[in-house]
Amino acid sequence: MNREQVITKFKELPLKRRMVLEKVLQNDLNEKIMCDLQIADDALSQHLRLLYKDFGITNGMGERSRKRHQLINLIRNAVPDIIELIKEGTLIVLKESSGAEQPPLEEQTTKTSLYVERPPIEQRCYDLIKQPGSLIRIKAPSKMGKTWLMQEILQQAESYNYRQVLLDLSQANEDIFSTADKFLPWFCNSVNSQLQLRNQIDYEWDEKLGSNPNCTNYFEKCLLAQIDHSAFVLGLDNVDRVFPYFQIASPFFSLLRYWYEQARIHKIWSKFRLVIAYSTDVYIPLEIYESPFNVGTEFELRPFENTEVIELVKQHGLALSQTDVIALINLVGGNPRLLNKAIVELKNSPQTTLEDLLKQAHTFSGIYSNHLLNLLEKLKQHTELATAMKKVINGATNSVSVQLEPKQVSQLKRMGLVHIEDNNAKPSCELYRMYFQEHL
Repeated sequence: MNREQVITKFKELPLKRRMVLEKVLQNDLNEKIMCDLQIADDALSQHLRLLYKDFGITNGMGERSRKRHQLINLIRNAVPDIIELIKEGTLIVLKESSGAEQPPLEEQTTKTSLYVERPPIEQRCYDLIKQPGSLIRIKAPSKMGKTWLMQEILQQAESYNYRQVLLDLSQANEDIFSTADKFLPWFCNSVNSQLQLRNQIDYEWDEKLGSNPNCTNYFEKCLLAQIDHSAFVLGLDNVDRVFPYFQIASPFFSLLRYWYEQARIHKIWSKFRLVIAYSTDVYIPLEIYESPFNVGTEFELRPFENTEVIELVKQHGLALSQTDVIALINLVGGNPRLLNKAIVELKNSPQTTLEDLLKQAHTFSGIYSNHLLNLLEKLKQHTELATAMKKVINGATNSVSVQLEPKQVSQLKRMGLVHIEDNNAKPSCELYRMYFQEHL
């Protein structure tokens, strides 16, 4: 493989596998890799096997150390400056194997390096995870900072000396969602792996019982009973990945609700706390949102206000005037992730002016092109929504009042595309108005 091929392959790796490879290339031992990335031995072995396959090292079984050296030599010979590129953050992730839209590398963190609070949400969440058997539901359109809040909650749980696991369902391979019999063992094993406990799926899973009872038994006997800490907080991010798969969603969400109820009956479940985050812009029947999502405490994230945008800019160490801040808010409507992306771009690319960014934002060469294309594809999958959004755009362009059917308003709001003023639907930001005016 030549330099270009290796770099392309590196960028295409799923996030966790790429992180393992970075550690290997820096000569980290397995024990350090498992500790730093919070993965178990069997999970690390699986990542390494896949890396050998990714880079064409398949000549027989061979010793593990020999294949490892072959992998390191192949990459270092093709890209002698690979370590420097890794440290500089030059090797930005292009895609994930799940096919889901992923945040850029500068936004991917296992721990939040910066965070802007939206009071009183954070303090309420911190108080709730102290309560036995609590369930927190975080919902919002995409790019609204659900993952940020999830990470903050788990960091707070760590300060309480609770065990915590963050499981991103968008990282699961497509075939995992074929049946509950396949999904739930994967779910148990993924949590088990992050807790670095011995995998006992093969010994404890009884096919005669069914998937949900097996999953409950496994959590009780092999996870909760083995955790010495007073509480265990499980964070499930991007739960909306499950929504389209009704054969998975129905038993899985029923299971989560059952665990929530068990915490009020059985002591072992009282140490269990659950935090789930999901996007509201998946077009599915309303019943999935409302049931079984009608227990616990729900938080719907709002856009940033002016003072919060100023705080985000300040945390990045970027000097923007009040006029510049207002221009950014007008562009993306206070959307935290989209604001952060613009601020990071201005910070890391001094040659890019705010004026340039604003002019190019809605174009294919702009920093939001992937996000906008993703939204366009979702709209075009549902003709009635695309028609309704086009009506909203035309109304905003021509200063005409627009009223839609309640169902259309509800879904477009869930997608973060519109807001309502005096019963009139309007684009939620100038970015969407400009883009959809050209493409709908």
